[in-house]
Amino acid sequence: MGNFGPRLEKLNLKAFLPDPSEVIYEGDRLKRRLLDLLACPSCLSFPLELIVEREVEEEGLPERPDRPICEKWCALIGSQPSSSSDCVRCMSLEVLSGTLLCRNCGSRFAIEAGVPRMLRVEEMRSG
Repeated sequence: MGNFGPRLEKLNLKAFLPDPSEVIYEGDRLKRRLLDLLACPSCLSFPLELIVEREVEEEGLPERPDRPICEKWCALIGSQPSSSSDCVRCMSLEVLSGTLLCRNCGSRFAIEAGVPRMLRVEEMRSG
């Protein structure tokens, strides 16, 4: 058995892996109702704005609820929910990639494979 370290270092294993932004695993989808809970980690402002890049629409979801699911903020209509009429449509849309934007301080947070990365984009690049 020899030392394979130097040879392995020369291999570009990333070339054999799929682009993470193209890989969609079952369950890796952000529901808009999460924005009813999230605040900016930089300035604690609420709500965050959702900018969708890729989303999927699911079928066969539950019937309209008796009251709005979100309490403070409906990300589908961009305001406080007043009725449950938009809930079924909102529950059918799932975000795969996009950005969360804080209008107060300008911080941006990437959504990758349905997961919000609550570090600022600038911090992700440097770290």
